[in-house]
Order: sequence, then C-alpha cells, then structure tokens
Amino acid sequence: MPWRAMSSSFVHSLSRMTCALMLGGDALETSPASAPMQVACPWRDARKVLIRLASACGRASGNCSGNETCIVPESRESSPSAPEAARWPAVREVAMDSAQDGPDAETVLQHLLRRHSIGPRQLSAPGPTRGELRLAARAAMRAPDHKRLSPVRLVEIPDARRAELAALFEDFARRSGRSAVEAKEEAARAWNGPALVALAARIDAEAGVPPHEQWIAVGGALANFMNALHLLGYGAKMLSGRKAADPRITAALCEPGETLVGWIAIGTPTAAAKARGEDDPDRILRSWARS
Repeated sequence: MPWRAMSSSFVHSLSRMTCALMLGGDALETSPASAPMQVACPWRDARKVLIRLASACGRASGNCSGNETCIVPESRESSPSAPEAARWPAVREVAMDSAQDGPDAETVLQHLLRRHSIGPRQLSAPGPTRGELRLAARAAMRAPDHKRLSPVRLVEIPDARRAELAALFEDFARRSGRSAVEAKEEAARAWNGPALVALAARIDAEAGVPPHEQWIAVGGALANFMNALHLLGYGAKMLSGRKAADPRITAALCEPGETLVGWIAIGTPTAAAKARGEDDPDRILRSWARS
C-alpha cells in the first residue's frame, strides 16, 4: 500500500513518534519560530527505520513545520557490547522535506522477519531508555483493539525493586514445595535482562466486547511492543510460568481486575538470534475452499 494512502488516523498517531519521544524528551531543543528546531537523535543502526517513520509521519500530518530539521548520526557498525558512546558518530543534518517519502516497506518487513525471541542469558546492558519504552508502548497501542478498551498493561520493574520481586519469586517457590536451591534459582529470575517489564491484562466482561477479542488485543499489543523493541535494536523474550498465576505476586504487580500474564526480559543481544525453523506461510494462510 502506498504510504500516502494510509488512513489519516494512523498517520496522525505515528506522527507523534518524534525524536523527542524516542529520547524521552531529553534531547529536544526548541527555538523561535523563525529559526529551525534542532533535535539531536542518536540511534543504533536498527533504530533507522523508526526515525524515518517518525519524521515522515510528522510531515504528513502537519505536526512538523517546514523549518524543522532532524539531526541524526551517520550509520556505523558496532558490536552489541561496545560502549554506547561509540554508537554515536558525528551527526549530519537531514532536512524534513515535504516531498520526503515514507519508510521503505521492504526494509521494515525484512527487519521484522529477522525477529526472534532472545533469552535473558543472551541479553546484556544497555537496556532501553524510558523514552524507548514509551515509544514501544505507543506501538503496542496501535494493535487491533475493539472499542479501544486498551486491555493490555505494561509494568516496568525498576532496578531498585528487583530484590523485592526476587523475594516474591523465592517465596512462591518455597510455598510450591521447591528446595532451597531451586527457590534461589527462581529468585534469580527477577534479574532477567537489563530491563524487565511485567505484562498484565484487564479483561472487562461488561464492555460489550467478547473476552476472547480482548485477549486477542492483548496478544497484538505484545507483538507490537516486541517488534518495536526489535526495530530499536534490542532483544526480548516473553517469560511466564505458574508463578504468574500466584495471588501474592499478582497482588503485588497488578491493579484490581487485572490478570498477570508474565514478564518481558529486554536488553542488547550478545548473540545472533536463531530461527526455530523455516517460516512457511502456507501453514497459516489458505483460500476458502470448503463447500
């Protein structure tokens, strides 16, 4: 589908994904209307797609004025363990021209087709910034959602509270009859990934939307969230297990009426993701042939 043929509501929503949001607003410098606005946008190579998307959408919806300029770094290869500063070479100016095309669909799709879950053992610092998590959360909110109920909830676990989460995990393991060694192993999972986000669902039985449709919306939001993290250059994996249904853990992480689903471990990959086999579209796509 041509970029400019997309619905105006979609374009308007994505137009708000500006460089300021990507950086949590910490690199935004405004200037008088008569002077260009400078936005410093350091990014990994994998972040290129989202920056193009944000700038193109801003121009299409009119949220960026004609005198705005986006300053982004030149692309540069670097290893996942390289210091963050090494990823940000000298910047170059890229004018947001009104004739600029939207993101290259082939580039976006090929990058998404390389997404695979990456376990916590292959995730290292740095993790996403607060601004990057907000950007990924915005992507989660673009999933199909009947009546816009927003049934998904994302709960960031601050580093300062990891020990508290570990105590909850260990307590669950002991109450489940695990050995002391196994309980300690369960507690260690609270430190999975440089960033950890709990995923919860709020299914409203009185909203006039069947529960299964709301659960589909939760799954779509999870997929968008993880795809956005992948485009930003991070690896992630959704983790769950019996402890997600434990009343004490649920009470600690969820608001009344929410159901805990699991945790998303996020970080910088230290190893290439491995495919679990070839993706055959014919396994899931078919023509209606039944009489």
